[in-house]
Amino acid sequence: MPSKLAKVQKHVSKKKGSKINSLHENSRDAKRLRNAGARDDRVSRLGAVREKANRQWLERVFFFQDRLPDTLHPLDLESIQALITEYLKRNDEEIEQLKAERRVGRPPSTRFTILEQEKKVEGKEYESGFWVPNLQDEETLTRLDGWKGDWISLANLRFLRVDVGGMVKESQFPPRAFYGSRSPFFDAALNKCWKEGSDKKVALPQDQPHVVTLYIQQLYSGKIHITKTRTRDGLDKHENIPEYPLLAELLVFGERVQDAAFKNAVMDAFLARIIEPMDGLCSFPVTTTIDTIYKSTMSGSVARQLMVDVHVLFGYEHWITPRPEDHNKEFLMDLARGMMEARAEGNWQPIQNAALVMSVMDFDRYHQNSKAAKN
Repeated sequence: MPSKLAKVQKHVSKKKGSKINSLHENSRDAKRLRNAGARDDRVSRLGAVREKANRQWLERVFFFQDRLPDTLHPLDLESIQALITEYLKRNDEEIEQLKAERRVGRPPSTRFTILEQEKKVEGKEYESGFWVPNLQDEETLTRLDGWKGDWISLANLRFLRVDVGGMVKESQFPPRAFYGSRSPFFDAALNKCWKEGSDKKVALPQDQPHVVTLYIQQLYSGKIHITKTRTRDGLDKHENIPEYPLLAELLVFGERVQDAAFKNAVMDAFLARIIEPMDGLCSFPVTTTIDTIYKSTMSGSVARQLMVDVHVLFGYEHWITPRPEDHNKEFLMDLARGMMEARAEGNWQPIQNAALVMSVMDFDRYHQNSKAAKN
């Protein structure tokens, strides 16, 4: 079934012809168009955030790719340092031009400030070790020469840290600044004061390998790669579809490593799963998923808020009965509070229609607002 908006529009146009502009708002085709539009918007927003985070590293690798020798051969240290110096000076001409154009007494332009700050940060990086492709490795040179500009293919290259004094150390992809800036946990763990920082290995004994693998994949690609359940056949009505417990595990991991951008991506995956009908109905996270989230998050977390809102907006009595003792007690208290607030506002009504789910839920409500999540 097509999911991109353009494909859905083409599919509906073939079926309806000129009537596509007069669809009933609650018709199946209208719902598919709305769902596809929402999906494209979500993918576009996530792609923009991902592109912004990756851009500085892609531009750096592009620079060194563009300056590979015509006949590929390993470069000596002096040649690599000369390329680094050239890279650090790449914006000097524009900086001087902006400085000359600035009128006396006027503040510097935004562009000038950005370039100056960028040069300062990169200069400090060179003092401690500048991250570059390993231009002394023949295999990396060959792969870099054939690189098409995509982020994930950089994982096939080797990298170095070269400092201004000529010291060379092996590095990794993505660079530490990439995940360190996203995760204060890894930033602290990889501090050279600790053994993990010296060994460049961080033990994660509490976490399952499949969870860490999905985190790394999301770090590289910006996507959470999980198998989608197509039908509820064989599942009890009180049972979670398989995605929800896995997403709860990922959310707990994101909480542990303090990666706000990753947690926001997991919340988006939760919401995308909720609004996508299965066998004609929406599905929602229940007991075990809720318990996992409540045991591993703090009061007031956006994940807890989503679990409560789902039950307040869409829940029925049989979601809680016949075994209320199986439910997390903190969750039941939050749910009772949420139900009372909803009743006081007079807006409670159980909903199963996917289009209505989208209309009543504010997706941004479930994002952690932080600098790390925005960059």
